[in-house]
Amino acid sequence: MAVAVAVVGFVSGVALAGMLNNSASGRALPSGTDVAVPSVVAAPDRVSPSRAGALSAAAQSATLLSRLLPLEPAQARRVAADVAAEGYRRALVAAVDTELAPLQRQIAGLPGALYRQSVLATRLDSYPTSWAAGRARVSLWLLFMVGLGSEAADGAGERTNAVARFATVSLDLVWERNGWRLSGVDQRPGPTPLLDGVPQSAAELAAALAGFADWRPA
Repeated sequence: MAVAVAVVGFVSGVALAGMLNNSASGRALPSGTDVAVPSVVAAPDRVSPSRAGALSAAAQSATLLSRLLPLEPAQARRVAADVAAEGYRRALVAAVDTELAPLQRQIAGLPGALYRQSVLATRLDSYPTSWAAGRARVSLWLLFMVGLGSEAADGAGERTNAVARFATVSLDLVWERNGWRLSGVDQRPGPTPLLDGVPQSAAELAAALAGFADWRPA
């Protein structure tokens, strides 16, 4: 996958297509509405050269798909260019066309798709002892949740469950242009707990989460 697809947002986006198909239980998907992406903060806090600033920048980068998914390609490229470090920018911007755009086209044909990303925990793995180095590494435990927001798209009353997936990502950050910029990412699955309770359908989740915005550190 190109650029390791650069940001876990893109990586989870590629997984998103398969997860949505799993949610649909293999049914034919009619053309439908846009993906339901929750509102998020407009721009990440990358301007603090502190440990808290590094964690904030990493959380914003790890959930970048929430910002890029609704955007037109030109605007998405501008956001990606701002997020990336100098040596990573070309690859990340290219991923908008090679990874994000095909995902947007596939989602456009899904009946009310629901998608959310959440950072569950963070760990500061390394932090510069001097600003001559200016590099940090942050690991994050993430939850991705997707599903078809429409019950009975085929008119048969079929219930479509939402699908969740856990992953741990490690992001490399560089202090450039007076802010933390992304310079690399690794991803691995899990850790995945056994979930308690009865799964809810995507439509039930969408209704229960109406009005909720994804939380990001200030």
